[in-house]
Amino acid sequence: LSPSCCCLEKSFAMGLTDSEEPFRAANGGPIFEYYEKNQEIAGKPFNQVMSVFSQGTVDAIAKNYDWEQFQGKTIVDVGGSHGLVVGAIKKLYPNIQCISMDLPEVIHSVPEQSKPDGVEYVAGNMFDSATFPDNCDVIYMKAILHDWSDLNCIKILKSCYQVLGDNDDGTVIVSDAVLPSAQTLLEDPEAASAFTGDMIMMLIDGKERTEQQWNALADAAGFAITEIKIPPRPSPPFITFKKKR
Repeated sequence: LSPSCCCLEKSFAMGLTDSEEPFRAANGGPIFEYYEKNQEIAGKPFNQVMSVFSQGTVDAIAKNYDWEQFQGKTIVDVGGSHGLVVGAIKKLYPNIQCISMDLPEVIHSVPEQSKPDGVEYVAGNMFDSATFPDNCDVIYMKAILHDWSDLNCIKILKSCYQVLGDNDDGTVIVSDAVLPSAQTLLEDPEAASAFTGDMIMMLIDGKERTEQQWNALADAAGFAITEIKIPPRPSPPFITFKKKR
């Protein structure tokens, strides 16, 4: 996110409207479009940093969620980059088909020697359900939806809904922050530190969300949240979405 941070002074000096995020104002377009057009100075470094962040959490992700229930099924890690997360899941549960899906420029840049055993790679776009792998049972997204506005998150989740098709057991699992409620803040002022990430996301038209806000997104896309699990760090939270019946 360093390009976002560097453009702050420039952004506010330009006089932003209430609806215009700083990164777009300073750079003429949204952040992921900027990464795509500037691979060497922004796109590739961003993907490398995200992979480093994942390295510290992959084992915790694999051990702190009940992935065993998906034995014999297919998990697609959307925005999975080098496939480290699904690689850790595959190592524990060899009977799960594990796929890392990301944009073509990301997938094509993954070195062969860094690919975990048994992980498949698919180039696709989370906004386009036609680019997802076939026979998808479970969709996992870590640190993805917090990068996007509510409107775009609903589009992504609706794309997931279409991919899951007639699969009544189709599942979406999101690992993003769950912000404390106003009542929690009154009882524990230190919980306000959780909003630091929300301030960063505002630079790029993203946001961190409360449980109530996550439920609203799920409902708008045809899902219901069946579980929110917040394990000890370094594991991220797990928000489980199921298709409404």
